[in-house]
Formats: sequence, structure tokens, C-alpha cells
Amino acid sequence: NLVELAQFPEFKELFQKPFTVYSITAYAFAGGLHYKWREGIESYDCEREYSDIRDLAEYLLKEFNNSGKIFILKNWEGDWHLQGDYRSNEDPKPESSEAMIRWLRARTKAVEDARNNITNVENVKVYSAVEFNLVLKVKYGGRAALTEVIPYVSADLYSYSAWEALRDPGQIKVILDIIKSYAPDSEAFGNKNVMIGELGCPDRYRDKLLRLRIFLDTFESWGVPFCFFWQIYDNECSDKALYPEGADKRRQLECKGYSLIDKFGNPKAELYLLKDYLQD
Repeated sequence: NLVELAQFPEFKELFQKPFTVYSITAYAFAGGLHYKWREGIESYDCEREYSDIRDLAEYLLKEFNNSGKIFILKNWEGDWHLQGDYRSNEDPKPESSEAMIRWLRARTKAVEDARNNITNVENVKVYSAVEFNLVLKVKYGGRAALTEVIPYVSADLYSYSAWEALRDPGQIKVILDIIKSYAPDSEAFGNKNVMIGELGCPDRYRDKLLRLRIFLDTFESWGVPFCFFWQIYDNECSDKALYPEGADKRRQLECKGYSLIDKFGNPKAELYLLKDYLQD
């Protein structure tokens, strides 16, 4: 279960590092993982989803009492859950949308109930988030998770994986306003409860630093509470290889360049951009 997984040495070491905010993509071990509900909610164990997420939230609250840490439990890019196989041009089926609503309600209620149950803790937070990734489709009249699911799920945060906006950063404020027109307010964050679940830029964009700065400035002025950069180390290298030992082997890797640290272990310009931005 998720609590046992969180207690693995690798996760325990990660959670003890001096980070304040953790965004955790978490799925319950509920028979078929996160896509099975698309076949119909009857084929999916929502009770197990609820109990696994609630147990994890309660564990985090108790384990990190008075730590100052914030944990956000979310799904990944919900439009691919809803439609499957990256079929962005298709509109979601009504039965899939209804199943996704029930699935996400089980998850968000689990986090809410965990907070209500574990009351003797302080200076630690666990929030729910619902992530989606198609907003420009909605802008041009299409239907997506934002229109068919998000308005019917009460989460603490609504997470936008912002890759489609990379082509034109000037649209990001319009995108945030569209999201907010569908996303309900939350008790924890009010009407500023849209976070950025993934933001990044590969090396093929020569003006990547300018693009990232436009994003960051807009997020700050709009009131985005959290933004997560993709990524520290590049997982888009040839054959999905990790950075191997030895300069010769690393030199042979072909990477797309999303990372803050390159394949030779050197910090990249975007790392200094983020560092300077945070210091400002």
C-alpha cells in the first residue's frame, strides 16, 4: 500500500531533505491502476482508492508533525487518463467523464477526511490536487477534463501541466483565467488555487530562458501558489538511460535537455535563472 511505499528508505531519505513543498503523484494499488475506471466505474475499486490515499495522508500528517512541510497528493495529466493514448483531438465520452469524477472525488475526500481525523498536529499540511493538461482545446471550443470533470470535483488545488503553453508563453495569463473560470475555489487557497504541476523547456528552444522568465513573471503576478520545474536530471535521454558513470559513456547520451543539471553533472543556465528568481 502507499504507506508502506512511503516508508521505503529512498522515500524516507527524500522526505527528510530540507525541502518545504512536495508534489507527489500517487495512485492507489486498486486493481488495474488508474486507467481501469475508464472501462466503467464498476470495474474499479473506489473504496480502495479512498482508503489508500487517506492512509497516506494521515501518515504524512503524523510522521511530519511540526516539520513545516507541505505535501500535495495529485494525479498526473488527467486528460490522458480521460481520453487515453494521447488522443487530444477527441472529446471525452460522457461515461468516462462521470467515472473520472467519481474517482477523483474519492481521492479528494480521502485527503479532506484525513485532515479532519488527524487534528492533534501542527505546522504540517497535506493538500489534494487534480491535474489536467488540455486548456487551449477548451479555448477553441473543445471539451476536456477542464470542462467535463474539474467543475464537479472539490480539490484544494487544480494543477495545470503546462506543456501546451510552451509554444506561446504570451498566452499563459489567458490560460490561467480560463482554468479559473471552471475550477471551484477552495477553503485553503481561495480563488488562487491553480498551481503549475509541470513547467519546463528543452534545449531546442534558443530563447528558453526568456520563455521561462515570461512564465515565472506571469505566475507570480497572477497569484499561482506553487510551480514545479521539470526537471532536475534529464529522463529524456536515449533509451531513457540514467546518467551513467564515466565521461565517455555520458558523452554518447543524446538528451533533450529539459534538466537543470546536464548529463556531465554541470548546472545549466536555467538553474541560475530559477535561483536568481527565487532570491528576488
